[in-house]
Amino acid sequence: MVAKITNIDEVERRYPREVVRAITSAFVERIREVVDDPSAVFQLSRGYVRVTNMLSDGMSLSKTSACVEILLKHIAASKGVLSLAAMEITVERRDGGPHTKVIRIPASEASMHIAHARQVLDAMAQGHLALARQPVFNVDEQGRSLYDECLARVLLPDAHCAMMPASFIPSVEHAQLMHEFDQIVVTSVIDRLVADETLVLGCNISAGSALISPWWMIIFDRLRRLPEVAHRLIIEITETAPVVPPGARDFLRYLHGLGCRVAIDDFGSHYGVQNAIRIGAPDIVKLDAFFLREAKDSTRGVERLHSLATLARRLAHTVIIEGMEDSGGLEIARRIGCEWAQGYLRSEVESAMMHRRTS
Repeated sequence: MVAKITNIDEVERRYPREVVRAITSAFVERIREVVDDPSAVFQLSRGYVRVTNMLSDGMSLSKTSACVEILLKHIAASKGVLSLAAMEITVERRDGGPHTKVIRIPASEASMHIAHARQVLDAMAQGHLALARQPVFNVDEQGRSLYDECLARVLLPDAHCAMMPASFIPSVEHAQLMHEFDQIVVTSVIDRLVADETLVLGCNISAGSALISPWWMIIFDRLRRLPEVAHRLIIEITETAPVVPPGARDFLRYLHGLGCRVAIDDFGSHYGVQNAIRIGAPDIVKLDAFFLREAKDSTRGVERLHSLATLARRLAHTVIIEGMEDSGGLEIARRIGCEWAQGYLRSEVESAMMHRRTS
């Protein structure tokens, strides 16, 4: 009998090498746990396992298939990284030819997202979180900053580089675990503010997290005891989903009562405008980078950006243009009367500094 992981190449494309090694190891060990003779299990190559003398001679094809299917389901029932694997088993005849029926169990897309999300969140909870900082700077005096936005980077155990959000946020969102991700990041940003009283930091959260909840109450209680920290914290709400009124307005009022500021991120894109209106009175609106890129290409784009900035000023005291990369962008910002900008014109800082949560 030969058992194999059929999606090993796909797993390698999605995950670090150590995840692939862990899946292969778990696959072999699980087979050894469920067969009568563990010494009959041999790993042939990456994702391939042979089991000798498992089935008796003379078994019918239907009985053989039923026996193999039970074994495969035992393997597939394993928790952890093995849930990422799609598997199949082929039973060989004495003459070396396979039976015509091959038993397969596909990997669940949901299981793949959940396993990846849990791996990321476990790494973060163990302190493998880096907070890069990107400044929001003055258009005319680039050395003057309003605050720094914290950008999460995750370093998986035994990995050699930090993972950017684009490589793990989709899985965290699919697994419905953004609230847990946001909790860890917000807590870490507050820890940084406590450690350095000169910092003013912004922290991104998903729109779904912009509701008062038990984990927020723990954070609120901490901020209530640290008013000087609360005044240096900006909570930025992303545009990937609509906020839920009136809960979002209660959330904003609670943050304002503590002295925190609230920003709407990516205004003009997806749900950004809708969220700004629903939440009521944000302190800051950040214009999506797409509109600055468009303004560089045409007069119509400049007019559209100007109209968006005008709408943003009706909703918030401070307007920030995102995607600022060059002097041409600065000139456009001045023409439409925007004072603040953010982008690669001012580089990130501390991108390699690991942050460990305090107890």
